[in-house]
Amino acid sequence: YTEYPTSTATTIVFTDQTYELKVNSGLYNHAGAWIDWNQDGTFATTEFYYLGVNSSGSYWNGIQNITVPATALTGMTKLRIRGGYYGYSLGAGDACTTLQYGETEDYFITVIQTPQNDAGIQQLINPGTPTCDFDSVDVTVSLNNWGSNTLTTCSIKWQINSGTVNSYSYSGSVPAYGNGFDTVILGNANFSTNDILRIWTESPNGAIDSISLNDSATVTTISGLSGTYTIPGDYASITAARDALVSYGVCDDVIFNIASGTYTEQVEFPDILGTSENATITFQSANGNPNSVKIVQSSTSNTNNYVIAYRGADWLTFQKLTIKNSTSGTHSNAVAITNGSHHATLNECVIKAGPSSYTGAGDYSTGVYINGINNFATISGNRIEGGSCNIYWFGGSTTSQNDGLTLTDNEIKNSYFYTIYGYYGKGLEMHGNTVTNDSAMYTYAY
Repeated sequence: YTEYPTSTATTIVFTDQTYELKVNSGLYNHAGAWIDWNQDGTFATTEFYYLGVNSSGSYWNGIQNITVPATALTGMTKLRIRGGYYGYSLGAGDACTTLQYGETEDYFITVIQTPQNDAGIQQLINPGTPTCDFDSVDVTVSLNNWGSNTLTTCSIKWQINSGTVNSYSYSGSVPAYGNGFDTVILGNANFSTNDILRIWTESPNGAIDSISLNDSATVTTISGLSGTYTIPGDYASITAARDALVSYGVCDDVIFNIASGTYTEQVEFPDILGTSENATITFQSANGNPNSVKIVQSSTSNTNNYVIAYRGADWLTFQKLTIKNSTSGTHSNAVAITNGSHHATLNECVIKAGPSSYTGAGDYSTGVYINGINNFATISGNRIEGGSCNIYWFGGSTTSQNDGLTLTDNEIKNSYFYTIYGYYGKGLEMHGNTVTNDSAMYTYAY
């Protein structure tokens, strides 16, 4: 059981509006939701929404369109999600019953009474984060409307630091109930690093705006990373470099040259703002020798089963490094690629999973573990060894497949059970790889 506290950012919903609730659930599972619309602390059977059932061995999304009742009380409202093995019942009366092989998670949503007139800043488009251009910037926003009336006029104010308050008189059409937006250029300005830009709306359709939650947006202009950096030097560690990438994003290709040594770190890389084919990120040994830079960590369970983890990071390369999980046992992945991480590259690295006698494949002891839709990965020129499985490549389903995996010129050795395990994928290019074992083991390719 997990309860996500009210301090966690909550989703805002409006009375009489319909929203899609989507839950990603596991194998052989069904799921349901309860929402305490009257805030009486009890999940009534009338507050239940069945999300569906999956009787196959693949992950799935349970989906239900939910209309917020006109009588729903406003404010923080508890939402409960339950999933369990499909062979056991999960109905309207099971909000608090004991589940066999299941999970319960509680969240909070914020219910708001739909106003008549509203004007809000949906997004501050330019300047954004990262800020890659500071001169002659068109200050641009998208204007939204949570009200029940179409928005035709409003005033939009904007200010840099404590300077002059600029005013823009909007005239146009933004559909009601959040069903559209309008992109507006407010003016042109020059910026410097760490400028604070604040934008806010007033007087929707000449009336008082009764909702302040969406009225304003603020951005601090921060230059994204670009060029070459050193570790240690510019950044004390790989983790510190990751933190800078998350905070500032990138504006151009970024290279981190890592000095010789052993780095005892376990580093996750989420989505990094600004990355693209023309703005990639590379971590590499400074001297080009993969044996000179060792990134080493021991994992203890499937919740921290990685040394390097791609968690939504795109266009991220590790090159000419050693990445080693020093755990001996079931959970000893070296590299994990999940959460929609596209264009991941491992080039000329030494990748070592911990020794394991596990007779299977998955999130256990794997050199390179790729799970979910993570397209266009390239694994080239590496030595990948140890673990129960050298390379695991698993998509979503027959209709949701990984697209693109290049495996070339790798030395793949000493897996206990599987060399390469692939499922639900397409676009596989594989050539020039050498597979060996130094001792008698199971070793299958699947």
